[in-house]
Amino acid sequence: MDELLKWRAEFPILERSTYMISNSLGAMPRGVYDEMRAYADLWSQRGVRAWEEGWWGMAVDVGDKIAPLIGAGLFVDNEVGAAGSTGRGEEDIKIAGGHTIVEMMRRGSSPTDACMEAMHRVVRNYKPFPDRLKKFHIQFYALNKNGEYGASSLWGKHNDGRPMQFALHDGSKARLVRTTPMFDEAGGDY
Repeated sequence: MDELLKWRAEFPILERSTYMISNSLGAMPRGVYDEMRAYADLWSQRGVRAWEEGWWGMAVDVGDKIAPLIGAGLFVDNEVGAAGSTGRGEEDIKIAGGHTIVEMMRRGSSPTDACMEAMHRVVRNYKPFPDRLKKFHIQFYALNKNGEYGASSLWGKHNDGRPMQFALHDGSKARLVRTTPMFDEAGGDY
């Protein structure tokens, strides 16, 4: 049985029709009523403050959920290597981070240099609003077919001062390795 069929009951319109519109909001899930009602209650009690209590962070949450679904969080090419990211998924989506890094390695860049190129592209998107960079974090990591690895991070340190690191296992032992930071200071809300 198809794994997705168990979700069919969550979409009321599908009980009475075949819904084949792919360029709209899609079939509305049953749970939307409860979520909209909860937000309307919050709005009625908190007024404009309700916007800052969930809506501003929603873009980040949605980006983090969508990135793996569309493959933005990881890209693999058996002829070249693999690359991915952690942190703010929507930033990876904007620049096709994993794909960008693998293509840079295809052209001869080291994994670290390819990760830094992706990071430069993220930063370039914020040229008119550099202060907004302080509000998020993203890391890129890569491995080429020769076993060379690298990673970059937007910030060099966590807000508590710990260095940004990634986990590496070389076949014999695991260890933490510092990323190559775009800005060697603390930053990012997460």
